[in-house]
Amino acid sequence: MLEGVDVRSGTPCWVELSTADGPPAVDFYEALFGWEARPLSPRFERYIVFYNEGTPVGACTSYGSPAAAGWSVYLTTADTGRSLVLAQHAGARLLSPAFAVSHLGKSAFIEDPAGASIGLWQPESFAGFDGSSRPGDPVWFELLASDWASEASFYDAVFGLVATASGHLAGGYATLSAGGRGVAGLRSPAPGAAGVARWTPHFAVADLRAATRALIALGGSVRGPVLERPGRRFVEVCDPAGASFHLAAPRL
Repeated sequence: MLEGVDVRSGTPCWVELSTADGPPAVDFYEALFGWEARPLSPRFERYIVFYNEGTPVGACTSYGSPAAAGWSVYLTTADTGRSLVLAQHAGARLLSPAFAVSHLGKSAFIEDPAGASIGLWQPESFAGFDGSSRPGDPVWFELLASDWASEASFYDAVFGLVATASGHLAGGYATLSAGGRGVAGLRSPAPGAAGVARWTPHFAVADLRAATRALIALGGSVRGPVLERPGRRFVEVCDPAGASFHLAAPRL
């Protein structure tokens, strides 16, 4: 299952929605993206995996009764234990120690020094999503944070991600690269937005305007203006429970 999948350290490999009320969230995303949702296994019946055209692209969990709904991004690591040591040495807070998820791999969860939650995944038989870019697939990942220098330093020290700044968005933008390949972005929150650092996934859509209308009709809301980066237009939105993510479409 690992063949052909990017498993370099720091590469985003999975996205996960935490919410207190799973069924309405599952219904919303199935309707918006055309996903199919199935429990991971009878043992983990409240861990719902989303499939896009038969391929796993993310999950929804109601374990732990989160105070607020939100999406999390997982980064690949070759050694969860070592990454946790590096992360805590660099100022992260441990939220969940490493634990084995059956034969699939090993998971852990931390909060980076700026307060953004991030998952760690050490793959065994399951590397995560396959990196496709069909409508409904996770295609990009952004860390929204005010203190760029500190965040860039942390992700370099723990995952070896290298930040390269560019200026194509208001306020600037940095691309985080693993092994010379851009895998995520780093930017400041939109003016007036909450200052808490957070990771957000971008999901591909064929038509940004049509997808935004569908989201609103399903009870979601738009959180910011349409932004552009080379080859892509995107907008930050929220599901009915308040979990934020981005819709992303090719730039015509």
